[in-house]
Amino acid sequence: MRQIIDLTHVVTPAIPLFPGDLAFARAPSADCGRQGYAAYHFTMEEHCGTHVDAPLHFVPGGTPVDAIDAGTLWAPAVVIDVSSKVPGTGEYAVSTMDLDAWEKVHGPIPRGAIVMVRTGWDARWEEPARYLNLDAKKVPRFPGLGAAAARRIVARGAVAVGIDTLSLDPGSSTDFPAHHVLFGAGLYGVENLASLDRVPALGATVVVAPARLGGGTGAPARGLARLPDTSPGRP
Repeated sequence: MRQIIDLTHVVTPAIPLFPGDLAFARAPSADCGRQGYAAYHFTMEEHCGTHVDAPLHFVPGGTPVDAIDAGTLWAPAVVIDVSSKVPGTGEYAVSTMDLDAWEKVHGPIPRGAIVMVRTGWDARWEEPARYLNLDAKKVPRFPGLGAAAARRIVARGAVAVGIDTLSLDPGSSTDFPAHHVLFGAGLYGVENLASLDRVPALGATVVVAPARLGGGTGAPARGLARLPDTSPGRP
């Protein structure tokens, strides 16, 4: 049987946030005892928890989240695993050498793929201070994608890039070159992914389902990976 892996963190008021972002908050607006049904209202950032970054997030006039081509939200998955290379300090930028190593084994990154970077950083999710990993100067230190690697991924014809950290760029970045490279080419991003250790390097399919917020720079999203069929007799 095909197995579905949920790549999404549960949103609660305690989740890690990018510095300056507002925490998720929720309060009841109706309950079964008084109105006959239960409901909540909530507030959160567009870029909170597992979420999609639309090109508009960094590119003036870029595609907003509600206009991302639905055909790119369901795509073959590529997992680039650099978790063994990331030090405890979090100082790591995925390079073209990492992509070379992956392509040497699996062949060129296929066109139309969603490229997901596994750094292993999601193991810190339940400890927000460790996930953000601020240094003595209050600068976040976590791994991300280098600009040259981003350009290679664009050249391969990928439709999106995901990662298991707070940002596509390394935490210490101040000019966010990977975001600019990817979004300038029309790709979208997915941040704060979970459970990439359960997805193979190649062969799975990913569905990314962001809330369709009109004109949004991003939106909370559900990410699901469908693993290859391993039933007897299946190719």
